[in-house]
Amino acid sequence: MQTQQAAIKQGLQAAGAQELYGPLMQQFSQANIQHVEYQSGETFHWMLFRTNGVGRVKAAQDLMWGGKATLSAYEFSVDSGDNRYIFAVPLFCGNLALKKVVPAPKEIVEKIVEVPVPGPERIVTVPGPERIVEVPGPERIVTVPGPERIVTVPGPE
Repeated sequence: MQTQQAAIKQGLQAAGAQELYGPLMQQFSQANIQHVEYQSGETFHWMLFRTNGVGRVKAAQDLMWGGKATLSAYEFSVDSGDNRYIFAVPLFCGNLALKKVVPAPKEIVEKIVEVPVPGPERIVTVPGPERIVEVPGPERIVTVPGPERIVTVPGPE
C-alpha cells in the first residue's frame, strides 16, 4: 500500500472517492486484514485498475463477480466520518476494490457524573442483593449501580 500511494490517490480520484485517501493511508497499517472467498454474484461499488497493468489508474463502477469459482481476496475496513468502508484486494490481480459501505460502529463512552450531596460526607456500602439500606443522618439521594438497588438515606427524625 505504501509503495503505491500515488497510484491509489489517482485511482480514488477516478472513483470519486478522493476523501478516502487520508483515512486509508492512516488506518491501513493497523487494519485487521482477513482472507475471504466471494461467491459468484457478489457485487463491488468500484475497483481500481490499470489496463494490462500499465498506464493511468482507472475505476470500474458497479461490478459483479461472475466467475464459476469463488474469488479469493483480502478484506479490510477503514472508518471515515459516520461510515465504515469495506475494501477488498482480489488475490489474482491485486487491485483495490470497494466492497461495501456500512455505518461505522458507535463508540460507547461511559460518563461518570459526580453529584454533590449536601451535609456531612458519608460512605455507603451496599452489600449483595439487598434492596434498601438505611444510613442515619440528613436526608440524601444516593444512586447505586446494579440490579434495581435503592439506597435510602433518611433525614433527622
